Amino acid sequence: MGLAFDDGAIAEAHRITGGHPWLLRKLGSKIHEAFSDRAATKPVSLQDVEQIFAKAMRSFFAHVDWILKHLQNVAPDEHRLLHDLATRGSAVYEDLWADHEFREVFADHLVHYGLVKFDGNVPSVTIDLIIDAVKKPIAVDLKKQRAELMEAIDMLESSIRMRIREDLIGRMTSLEAVDAIVESIPREAKNRPSNREQLRVLGKTAGLKALTDALNWDDYLVVLEKYYDDIQWAGVAQPARDRIDELRKTTALAHVVRHNNESELEKTIAMNGFEKLYARFVNAIEYFTE
Repeated sequence: MGLAFDDGAIAEAHRITGGHPWLLRKLGSKIHEAFSDRAATKPVSLQDVEQIFAKAMRSFFAHVDWILKHLQNVAPDEHRLLHDLATRGSAVYEDLWADHEFREVFADHLVHYGLVKFDGNVPSVTIDLIIDAVKKPIAVDLKKQRAELMEAIDMLESSIRMRIREDLIGRMTSLEAVDAIVESIPREAKNRPSNREQLRVLGKTAGLKALTDALNWDDYLVVLEKYYDDIQWAGVAQPARDRIDELRKTTALAHVVRHNNESELEKTIAMNGFEKLYARFVNAIEYFTE
């Protein structure tokens, strides 16, 4: 990628992410974006990592929330142990969990997930972001609920854009991918300010990322459906039609969260329940995150 991390930058990147591969990849992407106009190898310093992480911290919390929600869905016992370690400290392992016959199994799984490490015979949480996210109370007022939902929606949209870019580039050139995307989407769109020819020019002059950033939810769904077999879908296998229909319902809710007034959002949360609504976006993110 043309980035050269000095020793201080490497140490800070490890401190922030705990070596967790998803978080490391996310931090690397943020640093790449910050220096995307580089013409040659870019030295990355400790200060660069600190400043870029500070600007992107909300996005990292959204990513950590996704990790925790995913863990809660697929491994509730491991999630409960992680929660206790984060909120009560390592001593809980030899106190509250002392008589649990599977505690070593759960802890070993958390080690493999990159969430805890052992110091002797006692595990501890490796990432401060995880501790902060676990301790964060469930949002109860509408403003905080909307903020959390917005973070999850932003992460979903970013994941969709990345998946489209990476997977189409995997089977065609960048310029061919621009043409493929532009030819797939409607000529005009209600929530997209640019027409197809403007998007084509944008993609061929500013690149594929600029093009996907200019699309809207309906455009994403059209491209995902047309090139469904080229997308590296993650998560549980399911029929294409079911997956696209589920995404269509989820993106409709995303529009409500982002653009509707508070009374409409409040009705939507009351109808679905905040946790279930948030989980819907988390589950959709799982389609695109390995």
